[in-house]
Amino acid sequence: MAMLPLGDIDLYWERRGAGPRLLFVNGSASTIESSGPLIDSFARQFEVVVHDQRGLGRTTVPERQPTMMDFAGDAAALLDHVGWEKANVFGISFGGMVAQEFAVTYPDRIERLALVCTSPGGDFASYPLHTLADLPPDEAKALAPKLLDGRFTPEYLAEHDDARALVEMITAMQGAESSDEVKRGEIEVSARS
Repeated sequence: MAMLPLGDIDLYWERRGAGPRLLFVNGSASTIESSGPLIDSFARQFEVVVHDQRGLGRTTVPERQPTMMDFAGDAAALLDHVGWEKANVFGISFGGMVAQEFAVTYPDRIERLALVCTSPGGDFASYPLHTLADLPPDEAKALAPKLLDGRFTPEYLAEHDDARALVEMITAMQGAESSDEVKRGEIEVSARS
């Protein structure tokens, strides 16, 4: 188990694959374990360094609410720890918000930046995911297509089998009981957005 002591937390991290260097920054409520298939797909072409964000997975929970600078600083500390001056950076969902802060704060450490399914925060923040738990199951399921993609109207979905299959898969997960770790991640994302 690879742990990096960072003062207020112990950061759990892993290295996988071989090739160009890639820092993988995970999304809200996601861990190395839950994102394993996606990380492994990158590891077929890259040397991937990935960590569990503060309070998630095997990384310890900080005593105070972390800031976006804390999350970006964790990524920079991890690069220092593995001896990487620069890397390609991939950020997904909340990890994309962290990657944006990393890019602004440490621009010389990025070779290329890929932002996926993310937002810049502020007035353009993502939907507050933790509020879905308070909605009746039918309302949460009805909201799922809009949250996935604003184009997903009933008419669009009727004409696009692949999009409809994705919506059906995600909608089926709505209403399922979330683990405490997932709930904590959703609250952290909403607080930082």
